[in-house]
Formats: sequence, structure tokens, C-alpha cells
Amino acid sequence: MLPEQLSRTLIRRMLHLFCLFAGVKLELLHVPCETLDHLAVWIPEKKTVYGADFVYSSFPNVFTFRGGSRRSSYDWYKSVDRLRYLHTDLFLGGHLSPIEGAQNVETYLTY
Repeated sequence: MLPEQLSRTLIRRMLHLFCLFAGVKLELLHVPCETLDHLAVWIPEKKTVYGADFVYSSFPNVFTFRGGSRRSSYDWYKSVDRLRYLHTDLFLGGHLSPIEGAQNVETYLTY
């Protein structure tokens, strides 16, 4: 197996990790979108998810600005569904203002 194939295989098997950080339970979710190894951080006690570069104001973000390889729209929409099923009250992204309220987050992720 080539190194790139091996890393893709390992990444696809990494679906859900749990950790405790400063007494706060965090769940790391594999949500390929910007990169194959992209993670979202779910804080269940706060019903908050940090999605980093997961979403932008235009969907889906399958093209790169720097000439990298095209992103998978299938992986992206499966990742959107994975975050939608959390029914989060607060969505924090890297390229947008925080989205508050379960209905607002649901609307944003299904728009």
C-alpha cells in the first residue's frame, strides 16, 4: 500500500475519539471536508461544536484556492450530516460568526 493510501485508510477509520481536557469532556469527530484528516470538536455538556474550516458562506467548498487536489463533495455532505445529528446549540466556525440556537444551526447546515 502506498503511503497516501495508507494514511487515507487510517484516517477513514478514525471516526470518534473521546478525551478529557481541563475537566471538560471533548469528542473529536472525523469530518473530512477541508482536508481528509479534518476534525470537529464536540462539547456535549455545552451542546457546542467547533467546526473550524468546515463550512463557509457558500456550499460545498470542494475547490481549493491554492491549486490542491479537489475535495470530495460526498465526504463533505456526509460530514455535514454527522454534525447536524448532534443538534448543537452553538456552532463555532473558523470563517464565520458563531451561530447560536439549535434551529439556526440546523438552518445554516441545511441551507
